[in-house]
Amino acid sequence: MSATPEAISKLSRDLRNAAKLMGVREARYFVNTYYDLQDYRIASANQQRKLLEGEEPSEFMGWLNANLEVLEKQIHSMLDKWSGAQPMGIWARCAPPGAMVQTTSGRWAGTGNPVPIESLRNGATIAAFDRRRSRLSQSTIQVAQAPFRGDLINVRAGDCSTLVTPSHKWLVRLSAPEECRVIYLMRKHGRYRIGQCKAQNADGRKNGRFHLRRRAQQEGADAVWILKFCVTKQEAAISEQLISTMFGLPMMCFVEGGAVGQLHQSGIDDFWSRLDDAAQHVRAVTCLGYFGLNEEIPLSRITKLDQKQFVYCLVVPAINLTPGLMQIPFPIRKDHGGIDWKPVEAIESHPYDGPVYSLDVAEHHKYVQDGMVTCNSIVGIGPVISSGLLANIDITRAPTAGHIWRFAGLDPTCKWAKGEKRPWNASLKRLCWLIGESFVKVSSNPKDIYGKVYLERKEYERKRNDGGQLADQAHQRIAKDKGARRKIDPELLAMLEGGRLPAKALHERAKRYAVKLFLAHWFEEAYRQHYGTEPPKPYAIAHLGHAHAIGAK
Repeated sequence: MSATPEAISKLSRDLRNAAKLMGVREARYFVNTYYDLQDYRIASANQQRKLLEGEEPSEFMGWLNANLEVLEKQIHSMLDKWSGAQPMGIWARCAPPGAMVQTTSGRWAGTGNPVPIESLRNGATIAAFDRRRSRLSQSTIQVAQAPFRGDLINVRAGDCSTLVTPSHKWLVRLSAPEECRVIYLMRKHGRYRIGQCKAQNADGRKNGRFHLRRRAQQEGADAVWILKFCVTKQEAAISEQLISTMFGLPMMCFVEGGAVGQLHQSGIDDFWSRLDDAAQHVRAVTCLGYFGLNEEIPLSRITKLDQKQFVYCLVVPAINLTPGLMQIPFPIRKDHGGIDWKPVEAIESHPYDGPVYSLDVAEHHKYVQDGMVTCNSIVGIGPVISSGLLANIDITRAPTAGHIWRFAGLDPTCKWAKGEKRPWNASLKRLCWLIGESFVKVSSNPKDIYGKVYLERKEYERKRNDGGQLADQAHQRIAKDKGARRKIDPELLAMLEGGRLPAKALHERAKRYAVKLFLAHWFEEAYRQHYGTEPPKPYAIAHLGHAHAIGAK
Protein backbone atom coordinates (compact mmCIF):
# COMPACT_ATOMS: atom_id res chain seq x y z
CA MET A 1 0.00 0.00 0.00
CA SER A 2 1.54 3.35 -1.00
CA ALA A 3 2.07 5.86 1.77
CA THR A 4 -0.16 8.60 0.38
CA PRO A 5 -2.82 10.70 2.14
CA GLU A 6 -5.52 8.84 0.20
CA ALA A 7 -4.23 5.41 1.33
CA ILE A 8 -4.15 6.48 4.97
CA SER A 9 -7.66 7.91 4.69
CA LYS A 10 -9.03 4.64 3.25
CA LEU A 11 -7.39 2.62 6.01
CA SER A 12 -8.85 4.83 8.72
CA ARG A 13 -12.35 4.59 7.25
CA ASP A 14 -12.14 0.83 7.63
CA LEU A 15 -11.06 1.22 11.24
CA ARG A 16 -13.65 3.87 12.05
CA ASN A 17 -16.48 1.32 12.17
CA ALA A 18 -14.61 -0.64 14.83
CA ALA A 19 -13.52 2.41 16.85
CA LYS A 20 -16.48 2.16 19.21
CA LEU A 21 -15.33 -1.32 20.25
CA MET A 22 -11.78 -0.31 21.19
CA GLY A 23 -10.49 -1.32 24.60
CA VAL A 24 -9.29 1.18 27.19
CA ARG A 25 -5.59 0.39 26.65
CA GLU A 26 -5.96 0.82 22.90
CA ALA A 27 -7.77 4.14 23.32
CA ARG A 28 -5.07 5.33 25.75
CA TYR A 29 -2.41 4.52 23.17
CA PHE A 30 -4.25 6.43 20.43
CA VAL A 31 -4.67 9.49 22.68
CA ASN A 32 -0.92 9.58 23.30
CA THR A 33 -0.24 8.94 19.60
CA TYR A 34 -2.57 11.78 18.62
CA TYR A 35 -0.64 14.33 20.63
CA ASP A 36 2.71 12.95 19.49
CA LEU A 37 1.59 13.26 15.86
CA GLN A 38 0.36 16.76 16.56
CA ASP A 39 3.81 17.76 17.84
CA TYR A 40 5.48 16.17 14.79
CA ARG A 41 3.05 17.89 12.41
CA ILE A 42 3.70 21.30 13.96
CA ALA A 43 7.45 20.70 13.82
CA SER A 44 7.31 19.53 10.18
CA ALA A 45 5.14 22.53 9.21
CA ASN A 46 7.66 24.89 10.81
CA GLN A 47 10.50 23.13 9.01
CA GLN A 48 8.66 23.30 5.70
CA ARG A 49 8.03 27.03 6.20
CA LYS A 50 11.72 27.64 6.93
CA LEU A 51 12.73 25.73 3.81
CA LEU A 52 10.32 27.77 1.67
CA GLU A 53 11.62 31.02 3.17
CA GLY A 54 15.14 29.91 2.24
CA GLU A 55 13.95 28.99 -1.25
CA GLU A 56 14.70 25.33 -0.62
CA PRO A 57 11.30 23.67 -1.22
CA SER A 58 11.14 20.01 -0.21
CA GLU A 59 8.51 17.68 -1.63
CA PHE A 60 9.39 15.11 1.01
CA MET A 61 8.66 17.55 3.85
CA GLY A 62 5.35 18.47 2.22
CA TRP A 63 4.48 14.81 1.86
CA LEU A 64 5.30 14.18 5.54
CA ASN A 65 3.27 17.14 6.76
CA ALA A 66 0.23 16.17 4.65
CA ASN A 67 0.27 12.57 5.87
CA LEU A 68 0.73 13.57 9.51
CA GLU A 69 -2.27 15.90 9.19
CA VAL A 70 -4.39 13.10 7.68
CA LEU A 71 -3.41 10.67 10.42
CA GLU A 72 -4.11 13.24 13.12
CA LYS A 73 -7.59 13.94 11.76
CA GLN A 74 -8.44 10.25 11.39
CA ILE A 75 -7.33 9.41 14.94
CA HIS A 76 -9.41 12.37 16.11
CA SER A 77 -12.40 10.88 14.28
CA MET A 78 -11.80 7.43 15.79
CA LEU A 79 -11.57 8.84 19.32
CA ASP A 80 -14.72 10.86 18.68
CA LYS A 81 -16.54 7.61 17.89
CA TRP A 82 -15.07 5.83 20.91
CA SER A 83 -15.69 8.58 23.45
CA GLY A 84 -19.19 9.11 22.05
CA ALA A 85 -19.98 5.49 22.88
CA GLN A 86 -19.08 6.05 26.57
CA PRO A 87 -21.39 7.62 29.18
CA MET A 88 -18.91 10.33 30.17
CA GLY A 89 -17.96 10.87 26.54
CA ILE A 90 -21.39 12.29 25.75
CA TRP A 91 -21.45 14.65 28.71
CA ALA A 92 -23.70 17.10 26.84
CA ARG A 93 -27.45 17.05 27.39
CA CYS A 94 -29.45 19.80 25.70
CA ALA A 95 -32.92 21.21 25.03
CA PRO A 96 -34.06 23.39 22.10
CA PRO A 97 -35.41 26.96 22.41
CA GLY A 98 -38.92 27.18 23.83
CA ALA A 99 -38.44 24.63 26.63
CA MET A 100 -39.91 26.23 29.77
CA VAL A 101 -37.77 26.07 32.90
CA GLN A 102 -39.32 26.52 36.36
CA THR A 103 -37.96 29.47 38.34
CA THR A 104 -38.28 30.35 42.01
CA SER A 105 -40.25 33.04 43.78
CA GLY A 106 -40.13 33.87 47.46
CA ARG A 107 -39.66 31.16 50.04
CA TRP A 108 -40.76 28.07 48.14
CA ALA A 109 -38.94 26.52 45.20
CA GLY A 110 -40.97 25.94 42.08
CA THR A 111 -43.49 28.75 42.69
CA GLY A 112 -42.03 31.21 40.18
CA ASN A 113 -43.13 31.62 36.60
CA PRO A 114 -41.64 29.25 33.96
CA VAL A 115 -39.34 31.03 31.50
CA PRO A 116 -37.93 29.93 28.12
CA ILE A 117 -34.59 28.15 28.46
CA GLU A 118 -32.97 30.51 25.93
CA SER A 119 -33.77 33.53 28.16
CA LEU A 120 -31.82 32.19 31.16
CA ARG A 121 -28.42 33.69 31.98
CA ASN A 122 -25.46 32.56 34.05
CA GLY A 123 -26.06 32.97 37.78
CA ALA A 124 -29.87 32.81 37.55
CA THR A 125 -31.73 30.88 40.26
CA ILE A 126 -34.17 28.15 39.25
CA ALA A 127 -36.12 25.34 40.90
CA ALA A 128 -33.85 22.29 41.34
CA PHE A 129 -34.65 18.77 42.51
CA ASP A 130 -32.81 17.59 45.63
CA ARG A 131 -32.61 13.82 45.12
CA ARG A 132 -31.36 13.15 48.66
CA ARG A 133 -34.46 14.73 50.27
CA SER A 134 -36.79 13.99 47.35
CA ARG A 135 -37.96 17.60 47.30
CA LEU A 136 -37.58 20.75 45.22
CA SER A 137 -34.90 23.22 46.20
CA GLN A 138 -33.17 26.24 44.66
CA SER A 139 -29.90 26.36 42.70
CA THR A 140 -27.98 28.76 40.52
CA ILE A 141 -27.16 27.79 36.95
CA GLN A 142 -24.65 28.15 34.13
CA VAL A 143 -25.95 28.21 30.55
CA ALA A 144 -24.32 27.16 27.28
CA GLN A 145 -25.50 26.90 23.68
CA ALA A 146 -24.50 24.50 20.91
CA PRO A 147 -25.71 23.69 17.37
CA PHE A 148 -27.63 20.45 16.82
CA ARG A 149 -28.80 18.61 13.71
CA GLY A 150 -30.74 15.37 14.03
CA ASP A 151 -33.80 13.93 15.73
CA LEU A 152 -35.05 15.36 19.01
CA ILE A 153 -37.07 13.20 21.38
CA ASN A 154 -40.52 14.36 22.48
CA VAL A 155 -41.15 12.93 25.96
CA ARG A 156 -44.81 12.76 27.03
CA ALA A 157 -45.92 11.98 30.58
CA GLY A 158 -49.00 13.05 32.52
CA ASP A 159 -50.36 16.14 30.77
CA CYS A 160 -46.88 17.44 29.91
CA SER A 161 -44.43 17.03 27.05
CA THR A 162 -40.95 18.36 26.24
CA LEU A 163 -38.34 18.11 23.48
CA VAL A 164 -34.75 17.05 24.32
CA THR A 165 -31.74 15.55 22.56
CA PRO A 166 -31.63 11.71 22.43
CA SER A 167 -28.86 11.46 25.04
CA HIS A 168 -30.47 13.87 27.50
CA LYS A 169 -30.68 12.05 30.85
CA TRP A 170 -33.82 11.47 32.91
CA LEU A 171 -34.25 10.25 36.47
CA VAL A 172 -36.72 7.34 36.34
CA ARG A 173 -38.05 4.58 38.54
CA LEU A 174 -39.61 1.29 37.49
CA SER A 175 -43.27 0.59 38.09
CA ALA A 176 -44.73 -2.53 36.50
CA PRO A 177 -46.49 -5.70 37.72
CA GLU A 178 -44.15 -8.52 38.73
CA GLU A 179 -45.09 -10.68 35.74
CA CYS A 180 -44.04 -8.02 33.19
CA ARG A 181 -40.90 -8.71 31.20
CA VAL A 182 -38.57 -6.93 28.78
CA ILE A 183 -36.96 -8.07 25.53
CA TYR A 184 -33.42 -6.78 25.35
CA LEU A 185 -30.35 -6.60 23.14
CA MET A 186 -27.12 -7.25 25.06
CA ARG A 187 -23.57 -6.53 23.91
CA LYS A 188 -20.34 -8.09 25.13
CA HIS A 189 -16.98 -7.37 23.48
CA GLY A 190 -18.56 -6.65 20.10
CA ARG A 191 -20.97 -9.62 20.21
CA TYR A 192 -24.73 -9.26 20.46
CA ARG A 193 -27.60 -11.42 21.66
CA ILE A 194 -31.36 -11.19 22.16
CA GLY A 195 -32.90 -12.17 25.48
CA GLN A 196 -35.73 -11.59 27.92
CA CYS A 197 -35.98 -11.20 31.70
CA LYS A 198 -38.17 -9.77 34.44
CA ALA A 199 -38.63 -6.03 34.26
CA GLN A 200 -37.77 -5.65 37.93
CA ASN A 201 -36.96 -7.66 41.03
CA ALA A 202 -39.68 -7.66 43.66
CA ASP A 203 -38.18 -7.16 47.12
CA GLY A 204 -41.03 -5.91 49.23
CA ARG A 205 -41.10 -2.43 47.70
CA LYS A 206 -43.69 -1.09 45.33
CA ASN A 207 -40.92 -0.13 42.92
CA GLY A 208 -38.39 -2.92 42.55
CA ARG A 209 -34.78 -2.99 41.43
CA PHE A 210 -33.67 -3.11 37.80
CA HIS A 211 -33.28 -6.82 37.01
CA LEU A 212 -31.78 -6.36 33.52
CA ARG A 213 -28.70 -4.59 34.89
CA ARG A 214 -28.03 -7.51 37.25
CA ARG A 215 -28.46 -9.98 34.38
CA ALA A 216 -26.03 -8.03 32.20
CA GLN A 217 -23.43 -7.80 34.96
CA GLN A 218 -23.67 -11.52 35.66
CA GLU A 219 -22.90 -12.21 31.99
CA GLY A 220 -20.07 -9.67 31.81
CA ALA A 221 -21.87 -7.55 29.20
CA ASP A 222 -20.85 -3.94 28.56
CA ALA A 223 -24.16 -2.48 27.29
CA VAL A 224 -27.89 -3.26 27.03
CA TRP A 225 -30.92 -1.83 25.24
CA ILE A 226 -34.61 -2.56 25.94
CA LEU A 227 -36.32 -3.41 22.65
CA LYS A 228 -39.82 -4.18 23.88
CA PHE A 229 -41.87 -4.20 27.08
CA CYS A 230 -44.26 -7.15 27.50
CA VAL A 231 -47.03 -7.51 30.06
CA THR A 232 -47.12 -11.34 30.06
CA LYS A 233 -44.52 -14.09 30.01
CA GLN A 234 -46.14 -15.70 26.93
CA GLU A 235 -46.02 -12.45 24.95
CA ALA A 236 -42.34 -12.06 25.92
CA ALA A 237 -41.47 -15.60 24.79
CA ILE A 238 -43.12 -15.08 21.39
CA SER A 239 -41.56 -11.63 20.90
CA GLU A 240 -38.10 -12.92 21.81
CA GLN A 241 -38.28 -15.65 19.16
CA LEU A 242 -39.70 -13.29 16.52
CA ILE A 243 -37.04 -10.61 17.03
CA SER A 244 -34.22 -13.16 17.08
CA THR A 245 -35.49 -14.70 13.83
CA MET A 246 -36.23 -11.38 12.14
CA PHE A 247 -32.74 -9.94 12.64
CA GLY A 248 -30.64 -13.12 12.76
CA LEU A 249 -29.33 -12.46 16.28
CA PRO A 250 -28.76 -15.44 18.62
CA MET A 251 -30.33 -15.94 22.05
CA MET A 252 -27.34 -17.89 23.43
CA CYS A 253 -26.14 -16.54 26.78
CA PHE A 254 -22.57 -15.29 27.11
CA VAL A 255 -21.84 -17.32 30.24
CA GLU A 256 -22.79 -20.72 31.61
CA GLY A 257 -25.90 -20.91 33.77
CA GLY A 258 -27.80 -18.14 31.99
CA ALA A 259 -30.72 -20.45 31.18
CA VAL A 260 -31.89 -24.03 31.66
CA GLY A 261 -30.42 -26.43 29.09
CA GLN A 262 -27.55 -24.17 28.08
CA LEU A 263 -24.14 -25.56 27.16
CA HIS A 264 -21.09 -25.61 29.40
CA GLN A 265 -18.83 -22.57 29.07
CA SER A 266 -16.48 -24.30 26.61
CA GLY A 267 -19.43 -25.02 24.31
CA ILE A 268 -20.73 -21.45 24.64
CA ASP A 269 -17.32 -20.04 23.75
CA ASP A 270 -17.12 -22.40 20.76
CA PHE A 271 -20.56 -21.22 19.58
CA TRP A 272 -19.61 -17.54 19.69
CA SER A 273 -16.27 -18.15 18.01
CA ARG A 274 -18.06 -19.54 14.93
CA LEU A 275 -20.06 -16.35 14.34
CA ASP A 276 -18.99 -13.44 12.15
CA ASP A 277 -18.76 -10.53 14.60
CA ALA A 278 -18.86 -7.92 11.82
CA ALA A 279 -22.07 -9.38 10.37
CA GLN A 280 -23.59 -9.59 13.85
CA HIS A 281 -22.76 -5.93 14.41
CA VAL A 282 -24.57 -4.90 11.23
CA ARG A 283 -27.63 -6.92 12.27
CA ALA A 284 -27.58 -5.39 15.75
CA VAL A 285 -27.48 -1.84 14.33
CA THR A 286 -30.38 -2.71 12.01
CA CYS A 287 -32.33 -4.12 14.93
CA LEU A 288 -31.77 -1.03 17.06
CA GLY A 289 -32.78 1.23 14.18
CA TYR A 290 -36.00 -0.74 13.72
CA PHE A 291 -36.94 -0.04 17.35
CA GLY A 292 -35.92 3.62 17.14
CA LEU A 293 -32.77 3.17 19.26
CA ASN A 294 -29.17 4.26 18.81
CA GLU A 295 -26.12 2.02 19.10
CA GLU A 296 -24.11 4.87 20.62
CA ILE A 297 -26.70 5.55 23.37
CA PRO A 298 -27.48 2.34 25.29
CA LEU A 299 -29.94 2.17 28.14
CA SER A 300 -27.10 1.26 30.47
CA ARG A 301 -23.38 0.65 30.26
CA ILE A 302 -22.40 -2.12 32.61
CA THR A 303 -19.40 -1.95 34.90
CA LYS A 304 -18.09 -4.18 37.67
CA LEU A 305 -20.68 -5.86 39.87
CA ASP A 306 -21.58 -3.58 42.75
CA GLN A 307 -24.66 -3.80 44.92
CA LYS A 308 -24.96 0.00 44.90
CA GLN A 309 -25.90 -0.18 41.23
CA PHE A 310 -29.08 -2.17 41.82
CA VAL A 311 -30.89 1.03 42.70
CA TYR A 312 -34.56 1.89 42.72
CA CYS A 313 -34.00 5.04 40.60
CA LEU A 314 -32.13 4.98 37.30
CA VAL A 315 -30.66 7.68 35.08
CA VAL A 316 -31.77 6.89 31.52
CA PRO A 317 -31.14 8.65 28.16
CA ALA A 318 -34.31 10.06 26.60
CA ILE A 319 -34.16 7.74 23.58
CA ASN A 320 -34.30 4.72 25.95
CA LEU A 321 -37.32 5.77 28.02
CA THR A 322 -39.79 2.85 27.99
CA PRO A 323 -43.54 3.65 28.19
CA GLY A 324 -45.41 1.37 30.58
CA LEU A 325 -42.27 0.49 32.52
CA MET A 326 -40.77 3.80 33.64
CA GLN A 327 -42.00 6.77 35.62
CA ILE A 328 -40.50 10.26 35.89
CA PRO A 329 -40.87 12.80 38.73
CA PHE A 330 -43.23 15.80 38.68
CA PRO A 331 -43.27 18.70 41.16
CA ILE A 332 -46.28 19.12 43.47
CA ARG A 333 -46.78 22.83 44.15
CA LYS A 334 -49.34 22.38 46.93
CA ASP A 335 -46.80 20.36 48.89
CA HIS A 336 -44.30 23.25 48.77
CA GLY A 337 -41.68 21.37 46.81
CA GLY A 338 -42.62 17.69 46.97
CA ILE A 339 -42.74 15.42 43.92
CA ASP A 340 -45.01 12.80 42.41
CA TRP A 341 -44.13 10.07 39.89
CA LYS A 342 -46.10 9.66 36.66
CA PRO A 343 -45.65 7.03 33.93
CA VAL A 344 -43.97 7.81 30.63
CA GLU A 345 -46.78 7.65 28.06
CA ALA A 346 -44.85 7.96 24.79
CA ILE A 347 -41.62 9.10 23.18
CA GLU A 348 -41.52 10.37 19.59
CA SER A 349 -38.73 11.51 17.25
CA HIS A 350 -38.83 14.89 15.49
CA PRO A 351 -36.17 16.19 13.03
CA TYR A 352 -34.48 19.41 14.14
CA ASP A 353 -31.71 21.70 12.94
CA GLY A 354 -30.87 24.61 15.20
CA PRO A 355 -29.45 25.65 18.57
CA VAL A 356 -29.89 23.68 21.79
CA TYR A 357 -29.25 24.95 25.30
CA SER A 358 -27.46 23.24 28.17
CA LEU A 359 -27.99 24.00 31.84
CA ASP A 360 -25.56 23.27 34.63
CA VAL A 361 -27.54 23.21 37.89
CA ALA A 362 -25.23 23.70 40.85
CA GLU A 363 -25.20 21.01 43.57
CA HIS A 364 -28.45 19.18 42.72
CA HIS A 365 -27.95 18.68 38.94
CA LYS A 366 -31.68 18.31 38.26
CA TYR A 367 -34.29 20.91 37.35
CA VAL A 368 -37.91 21.30 36.16
CA GLN A 369 -38.44 21.62 32.40
CA ASP A 370 -41.92 21.87 30.90
CA GLY A 371 -43.40 20.64 34.18
CA MET A 372 -41.18 17.56 34.53
CA VAL A 373 -38.04 16.96 36.59
CA THR A 374 -35.10 16.25 34.29
CA CYS A 375 -31.33 15.91 34.74
CA ASN A 376 -28.44 18.31 34.62
CA SER A 377 -27.10 19.53 31.27
CA ILE A 378 -23.35 20.04 30.80
CA VAL A 379 -21.45 20.88 27.65
CA GLY A 380 -18.42 18.62 27.40
CA ILE A 381 -14.91 19.07 26.02
CA GLY A 382 -13.32 17.69 22.85
CA PRO A 383 -13.29 13.99 21.95
CA VAL A 384 -9.51 13.49 22.33
CA ILE A 385 -9.32 14.94 25.83
CA SER A 386 -12.56 13.17 26.73
CA SER A 387 -11.09 9.88 25.47
CA GLY A 388 -7.91 10.52 27.45
CA LEU A 389 -9.86 10.98 30.68
CA LEU A 390 -11.92 7.85 30.04
CA ALA A 391 -8.84 5.80 29.18
CA ASN A 392 -6.71 6.93 32.13
CA ILE A 393 -9.20 7.18 35.00
CA ASP A 394 -10.89 4.14 36.56
CA ILE A 395 -13.75 5.48 38.67
CA THR A 396 -13.82 2.25 40.72
CA ARG A 397 -10.34 3.12 42.03
CA ALA A 398 -11.12 6.77 42.78
CA PRO A 399 -13.45 7.08 45.80
CA THR A 400 -12.95 10.88 45.82
CA ALA A 401 -11.91 13.63 43.44
CA GLY A 402 -8.71 13.97 45.46
CA HIS A 403 -7.59 10.52 44.30
CA ILE A 404 -7.88 11.70 40.68
CA TRP A 405 -5.92 14.87 41.47
CA ARG A 406 -3.15 12.84 43.05
CA PHE A 407 -3.09 10.33 40.18
CA ALA A 408 -2.84 13.24 37.74
CA GLY A 409 0.13 14.79 39.59
CA LEU A 410 -1.93 17.77 40.83
CA ASP A 411 -1.37 17.11 44.54
CA PRO A 412 1.44 19.46 45.70
CA THR A 413 2.21 17.19 48.68
CA CYS A 414 3.01 14.28 46.35
CA LYS A 415 6.77 14.16 45.69
CA TRP A 416 8.79 11.92 43.38
CA ALA A 417 11.81 10.82 45.39
CA LYS A 418 14.97 9.66 43.69
CA GLY A 419 15.03 5.90 43.08
CA GLU A 420 11.26 5.54 43.61
CA LYS A 421 8.48 4.82 41.14
CA ARG A 422 6.74 7.88 39.75
CA PRO A 423 3.69 8.46 42.05
CA TRP A 424 1.44 9.81 39.31
CA ASN A 425 0.34 8.95 35.78
CA ALA A 426 2.54 10.84 33.31
CA SER A 427 0.00 10.60 30.45
CA LEU A 428 -2.81 11.94 32.63
CA LYS A 429 -0.61 14.76 33.94
CA ARG A 430 0.21 15.77 30.37
CA LEU A 431 -3.48 15.58 29.48
CA CYS A 432 -4.41 17.84 32.41
CA TRP A 433 -1.83 20.38 31.24
CA LEU A 434 -3.49 20.31 27.80
CA ILE A 435 -6.93 20.72 29.40
CA GLY A 436 -5.66 23.81 31.19
CA GLU A 437 -4.25 25.22 27.96
CA SER A 438 -7.57 24.65 26.20
CA PHE A 439 -9.38 26.54 28.98
CA VAL A 440 -7.00 29.47 28.51
CA LYS A 441 -7.50 29.50 24.73
CA VAL A 442 -11.32 29.57 24.92
CA SER A 443 -11.58 31.92 27.92
CA SER A 444 -12.66 34.80 25.64
CA ASN A 445 -15.51 32.74 24.16
CA PRO A 446 -18.84 33.90 25.68
CA LYS A 447 -20.07 30.27 25.69
CA ASP A 448 -17.09 29.04 27.67
CA ILE A 449 -17.30 28.30 31.40
CA TYR A 450 -14.04 26.88 32.76
CA GLY A 451 -11.97 29.50 30.93
CA LYS A 452 -13.90 32.10 32.94
CA VAL A 453 -12.98 30.18 36.10
CA TYR A 454 -9.33 30.48 35.04
CA LEU A 455 -9.63 34.24 34.50
CA GLU A 456 -11.38 34.83 37.81
CA ARG A 457 -8.82 32.75 39.68
CA LYS A 458 -5.93 34.49 37.96
CA GLU A 459 -7.23 37.88 39.08
CA TYR A 460 -7.70 36.51 42.60
CA GLU A 461 -4.11 35.18 42.63
CA ARG A 462 -2.81 38.54 41.31
CA LYS A 463 -4.44 40.43 44.17
CA ARG A 464 -3.03 37.96 46.71
CA ASN A 465 0.39 38.26 45.11
CA ASP A 466 0.31 42.07 45.20
CA GLY A 467 -0.76 41.92 48.84
CA GLY A 468 2.19 39.73 49.81
CA GLN A 469 0.05 36.71 50.65
CA LEU A 470 2.15 34.43 48.43
CA ALA A 471 5.47 35.34 50.03
CA ASP A 472 5.92 31.84 51.50
CA GLN A 473 5.50 30.28 48.05
CA ALA A 474 8.02 32.76 46.62
CA HIS A 475 10.63 31.87 49.24
CA GLN A 476 9.98 28.16 48.68
CA ARG A 477 10.62 28.72 44.98
CA ILE A 478 14.06 30.20 45.78
CA ALA A 479 14.95 27.26 48.04
CA LYS A 480 13.78 24.77 45.43
CA ASP A 481 15.81 26.32 42.61
CA LYS A 482 18.92 26.60 44.77
CA GLY A 483 18.49 23.01 45.95
CA ALA A 484 18.35 21.89 42.32
CA ARG A 485 21.39 24.12 41.58
CA ARG A 486 19.48 26.08 38.97
CA LYS A 487 20.74 29.49 37.95
CA ILE A 488 18.10 32.09 38.80
CA ASP A 489 17.66 35.21 36.70
CA PRO A 490 18.63 38.28 38.80
CA GLU A 491 15.32 40.06 38.08
CA LEU A 492 13.32 36.95 39.02
CA LEU A 493 15.42 36.47 42.16
CA ALA A 494 14.75 40.05 43.25
CA MET A 495 11.02 39.57 42.74
CA LEU A 496 11.00 36.31 44.70
CA GLU A 497 13.04 37.79 47.54
CA GLY A 498 10.49 40.61 47.67
CA GLY A 499 7.78 38.01 48.32
CA ARG A 500 6.12 38.09 44.92
CA LEU A 501 5.65 35.36 42.31
CA PRO A 502 6.15 36.01 38.55
CA ALA A 503 3.17 36.29 36.18
CA LYS A 504 3.87 32.84 34.73
CA ALA A 505 3.51 31.24 38.18
CA LEU A 506 0.17 33.00 38.71
CA HIS A 507 -0.94 31.75 35.28
CA GLU A 508 -0.04 28.15 36.21
CA ARG A 509 -1.74 28.40 39.62
CA ALA A 510 -4.99 29.70 38.07
CA LYS A 511 -4.87 27.11 35.31
CA ARG A 512 -4.30 24.30 37.81
CA TYR A 513 -7.27 25.53 39.88
CA ALA A 514 -9.60 25.44 36.86
CA VAL A 515 -8.40 21.95 35.88
CA LYS A 516 -8.86 20.58 39.41
CA LEU A 517 -12.38 22.02 39.55
CA PHE A 518 -13.19 20.45 36.19
CA LEU A 519 -11.84 17.06 37.36
CA ALA A 520 -13.94 17.32 40.54
CA HIS A 521 -17.06 17.85 38.41
CA TRP A 522 -16.01 15.04 36.05
CA PHE A 523 -15.63 12.75 39.09
CA GLU A 524 -19.11 13.65 40.38
CA GLU A 525 -20.79 12.83 37.06
CA ALA A 526 -18.74 9.65 36.55
CA TYR A 527 -19.62 8.51 40.08
CA ARG A 528 -23.34 9.03 39.44
CA GLN A 529 -23.25 7.13 36.16
CA HIS A 530 -21.22 4.25 37.59
CA TYR A 531 -22.89 3.77 40.98
CA GLY A 532 -26.33 5.23 40.30
CA THR A 533 -26.15 7.37 43.45
CA GLU A 534 -24.87 10.77 44.56
CA PRO A 535 -21.09 11.07 45.13
CA PRO A 536 -19.71 11.69 48.64
CA LYS A 537 -19.48 15.29 49.73
CA PRO A 538 -16.08 17.00 49.33
CA TYR A 539 -13.77 16.60 52.31
CA ALA A 540 -13.84 20.32 53.09
CA ILE A 541 -17.63 20.23 53.46
CA ALA A 542 -17.99 16.80 55.08
CA HIS A 543 -15.19 17.21 57.65
CA LEU A 544 -13.91 20.78 57.78
CA GLY A 545 -17.24 22.59 58.15
CA HIS A 546 -17.17 24.46 54.83
CA ALA A 547 -20.65 25.30 53.57
CA HIS A 548 -20.17 26.24 49.91
CA ALA A 549 -19.56 23.81 47.05
CA ILE A 550 -18.95 24.99 43.48
CA GLY A 551 -21.43 23.21 41.24
CA ALA A 552 -20.43 21.50 37.99
CA LYS A 553 -19.83 23.98 35.21
